[in-house]
Order: sequence, then C-alpha cells, then structure tokens
Amino acid sequence: MARPQVENGFTRVANELLDALCRLHLPGNQWKVLHVIIRKTYGWNQVSDWISGSQITEMTGLHRSRVCEALKALQQRRIILRDGRRVGIRKDYDAWLDVTQIRDNEPVQNVTQNRAPVTQNRDRMLRKSRHTKDKRHYTKDRDTNPPEKHPAVALYDELTGKRTRQGTLRYSRIAEIVGGDRRKLQFWREVVEGWLLSDYKPTNVRGMLDWFQQGKVGPRTTSAQIGNQQAEDQMERALELDRRKHAHEQKSTDH
Repeated sequence: MARPQVENGFTRVANELLDALCRLHLPGNQWKVLHVIIRKTYGWNQVSDWISGSQITEMTGLHRSRVCEALKALQQRRIILRDGRRVGIRKDYDAWLDVTQIRDNEPVQNVTQNRAPVTQNRDRMLRKSRHTKDKRHYTKDRDTNPPEKHPAVALYDELTGKRTRQGTLRYSRIAEIVGGDRRKLQFWREVVEGWLLSDYKPTNVRGMLDWFQQGKVGPRTTSAQIGNQQAEDQMERALELDRRKHAHEQKSTDH
C-alpha cells in the first residue's frame, strides 16, 4: 500500500498558480507533460531546468513523438517557456492562450473549392489501391530478407518517425559520421532528442550531424558541457588507483 509522506519530498506551488491550472483545459498527454515539467522544476526549487525527452517519456509512458507534440502545443498556448532544452512553466497565467485563440490566428483553408466530385475520388482511390497492391506483392517477392539497418540510422528513424533507405545520402552520412560505438550512439540519441525538442525540422540531418561533430545537444550547449561523463570516468579511475595503492601499502605494513 502506497503511503506518500511530505518528509520524503514535496513540490511548492503557489495557490494562485494552482487555481489557474484548475481552470485550464488540456488533453491528457499535455497534462502529463505539464505535470512532469512542474515536478522537475518546482520540485527542485527551480523556475526552469534541462528536461530531456527520455525523462518525460520515462515518467509519463508516452512515446517520444507524443512528448514532442505535447511540448509544441503547450508552447503555442504560451503555457510553458522553452530555451533550447531548458523548460519551465509560464507563471504569468494571464498570457496563457485558449485553443480557440490559436485557431483564430491560424489561416483557414478553403476545402470546398478544391474538392473533387465523389465519383472522381472513388475512381482515383480504386486505381491507387490496385497499383499499391501490385507493388506490394512485387516488393515482397524482391525483399524477402531485407538487410539490417545501421544502428545510428535505426536510432534516427525511431526518434523522428522517418524511414531512411539504404543507398541514400542521408543513410551514408549518418552511418559514416556517427559510427557504431556505444557511447557515440548514446550521444547521437541525445543530439536528435535535443534537436526535436528545439522544434527544428527532423529532416535536417546536416544540422544534427553538425551538432554531433561540435559536441552539442542544444542550441546553446558546448562540448565542454558534454564532457562531464568523461571527467567522471577519469575521476573513478584515479580513485581506483588510489584504493589499490592504499591496499598495497597496508599489505606491506602488515608483513
């Protein structure tokens, strides 16, 4: 049985802001992401913080694409503030926009003028289904055992929802620059997630690879900020050498 206690940690939120959240209408996914933002910022007495897509995915159980959609929608309604990978809730709730206000600002397309007759649409759909069916059988006969994708390309396709074919320039550049090393693949994941959270186009692979080569995971991050893991590894190796040296000296003293 769960028994949460305040002594184990709590989140300080102003009552005025909570009252504004009670009047807020949001879809379920956006509510989940907004709760994570409040937990990761006010829960640590901060107004904003670096929150990765993998953290939000782990806490909400949502797919990364759904997380990106929810963040984009919250930013469009001016409920959250984003600066690269730093995210926080906008305290000025009077500036929050309703869904109708966003729709009023968007151009409305005239669908009726471009609508074709029903019979033409039906014939077009039938022809397309025939061609698609024939092509599907033909492809199945040819590609019975498709080759395995490069891990860096497969990771890119997973995060962006794209389907990169072998032999294309995108496939060759990702495979050549990123490679297959485990640490490089992990850093490549962070780069692609940072790129998507910054609302950049997922098809701009050249920009992602530039970030990867420069050691960046966001618009304002540098390679010096990414080297923390390497510094920690060096510190662990140094501590391990000191422990071995101390153990050897202790053993010599005992003898």
